[in-house]
Amino acid sequence: MKKKNMFAWFKNKTQLEKLKCRYSKLMKCAYTVAPKNKQKCDQLHEEAKQLLVEIDKLENVLSHNKRTASHH
Repeated sequence: MKKKNMFAWFKNKTQLEKLKCRYSKLMKCAYTVAPKNKQKCDQLHEEAKQLLVEIDKLENVLSHNKRTASHH
């Protein structure tokens, strides 16, 4: 009988999903600390903003690859 790894589903996340998850966590954290620490909130927003740029780039590459693959 094979032993299943209970954390195997973590390995199935794509890079895009990982970035989106991290972005979401950063935004939630920024929202939580906003009333107490504006500087930390701004720092978290900046990190999230940079992640969003990476997400957009990756989504553009993936959509381009899908379009290219469907033409062949």
